[in-house]
Amino acid sequence: RPEDINTKILCPIFTWMFWILMSLSVIMVLVGGYMYLTSGGNSEKVSRATKTIIYAAVGVAVALMARGFPILVGSIFKVSGLSSC
Repeated sequence: RPEDINTKILCPIFTWMFWILMSLSVIMVLVGGYMYLTSGGNSEKVSRATKTIIYAAVGVAVALMARGFPILVGSIFKVSGLSSC
């Protein structure tokens, strides 16, 4: 049954992807903050720190989309098992 495949395979994959990306994003925000603190006013280092924090924000956005993707697919294809991921 498609519902069993979705809930037993896709839901755990999307859940793991969400938590891995969220963890990496938090780590990258901390790294970016550390880079800011140790930049000493050097514009190149500040720019690198800014990019790191922006990439971390993109990681959070991707993680949130990965969390909502099963619900979206389930609603489009009328599959009830994906809404509980």
